[in-house]
Amino acid sequence: MSLSAVLDGDGDLLSLEPPCWVPDSHATTCTRCKAGFRPLARTRHHCRLCGSIFCGACSAGKLLLPPKFREASPQRVCVNCAALLTPLQPFLAGTVSHAVQPAVHDVTDASALRSWFNPPMAASLAAELYKATNIVRSFAAVGSRSPDKAIPAAILDGAAGFAILSVAKGGCGWSVAAGTGLVVARKAGGSWTPPSALGFYSCGWGFQFGGVVSDLLIVLRNQPAVAAFCGTLHCGLAGGVNLAVGPLGRQAEVTMQVGLAGAAMCYSYSCSRGAFAGVSIEGSLLTTRSDVNLNFYGRPLTAKQLLMGDNVSAPVAADALYTALDDLMARAGALSAERR
Repeated sequence: MSLSAVLDGDGDLLSLEPPCWVPDSHATTCTRCKAGFRPLARTRHHCRLCGSIFCGACSAGKLLLPPKFREASPQRVCVNCAALLTPLQPFLAGTVSHAVQPAVHDVTDASALRSWFNPPMAASLAAELYKATNIVRSFAAVGSRSPDKAIPAAILDGAAGFAILSVAKGGCGWSVAAGTGLVVARKAGGSWTPPSALGFYSCGWGFQFGGVVSDLLIVLRNQPAVAAFCGTLHCGLAGGVNLAVGPLGRQAEVTMQVGLAGAAMCYSYSCSRGAFAGVSIEGSLLTTRSDVNLNFYGRPLTAKQLLMGDNVSAPVAADALYTALDDLMARAGALSAERR
């Protein structure tokens, strides 16, 4: 069914099929504003719904498309088509977005390279969910094999949420680090909120040398700690001794997280691969990756809406992560009960 038939009242927009795009050479001006295309200054873009060519100013928005387009991420459309699609966005977010699709990769598949190494940078929240599940499972496994190396049960028991990241760090004297991950909070009833994507950057100075890739688990002990991660930008300050040699370097820190939405103390635990040693003071910057959240949920959502609101359903793609977190919390609860 074509868009012209829908506009003539002969069909339903949700039944629309992908169009044949107009070839680039067939348009020297924007279909809407009639301005001529120029390299760099005014480039051409195809509207993903109607297939016609528009300039950047007339095709700036990204929206989810009808089911037959088979696109789970919002796509660029022209201003005219955006007016048609906007009323359908709540429905499409609940039917075609990444958030409602089951996870493609099985985190229990030990034969896959992705199960053995968590890359510091990931482009999508689906990839972050896989990585975060791996990290949580590895911390739980270490605790079951060697309780003295586990995160203390008193820290985990009753935690309000977690920030889970993988970070690459290197330097000599001065050090820099970067990575990505997600943050998820625990609701009053024990269930988990939808995750929000994070970016991590830090710089440090001290007597230090080496390079390392670390899996990082930040325990958010209370609601003020969760609130500190609800802004678009939050900073951290930490200092201490860093030591990582081989595949099992471990480190624990207490950091102060300060953001536009609040400030709180957080407990940070890491598992590192590489060789890095030194004493340093470090400042970190954590940002909400709004574009990654948009591509995953199919609509613009703030970290506060995801972590502290009740209007967004937990995504099906995060089921494996929720199971891993429940297992980690159950172990902590059992250990706390034994010591009482």
